[in-house]
Amino acid sequence: MNLKHELENYTPWNEQEARDQAVLLHLLETQPDIFSRENQTAHFSASAWLLNKEHTKVLMVYHNIYHAWSWTGGHADGEQNLLSVAMREAMEETGVTNIYPVKEDIFSIEILTVDGHIKKGSYVPSHLHLNVTYLLEADEHEVLRIKPDENSGVKWFALEEALRECGYGVLKDGALAGWLTGPAARGLELAQGRSGGEPVQLEGAAVRLHSVALKCAPVLSGGRLTALRLELKLK
Repeated sequence: MNLKHELENYTPWNEQEARDQAVLLHLLETQPDIFSRENQTAHFSASAWLLNKEHTKVLMVYHNIYHAWSWTGGHADGEQNLLSVAMREAMEETGVTNIYPVKEDIFSIEILTVDGHIKKGSYVPSHLHLNVTYLLEADEHEVLRIKPDENSGVKWFALEEALRECGYGVLKDGALAGWLTGPAARGLELAQGRSGGEPVQLEGAAVRLHSVALKCAPVLSGGRLTALRLELKLK
């Protein structure tokens, strides 16, 4: 599987993906260590959205760094087959072993900022993840287990439940002002008499449902989850 060929043939979903696609291809051509975290400025990573066989649920992990429910994924660590990386990371982080690609094509691309943090006793400087995402399918009846050094929860979510747990991004004057998650998000819905995902006004700030790390935009067809997209451009 040739990543350059995959990226060149990928059709961007929005402006963010189009601009990120150009950067990914440029760095892939110019940086010899771009698949290794030895490159402390930017390196490739791979993520996955994990669906059940009916495509009605999403398997997510509670990320120890972001303190939020998120997708699975991790560093390439020298591996250039990023679909393989995405599948490996999904298995390691959830305990599920029966995982298959819905399709082998790239599902989404994004350049993710990673703030400086402590990992295994050492400081990791702020850097960029050149992330490629794939759509995978898993058996929801398998036993789940956490990966303690990376997450503290693994759970299947129905679509609306997943969005509510991800939380509300609070936007004010076009800028991200904060987050409401879990019970706070549910409380806001009850107070406003709104359902999950609807824009809400709160003291002049626009509140819209987003994922803390991912800003996930699901696509439904006939009541079934048919796609998940990332909208990183705040509107």
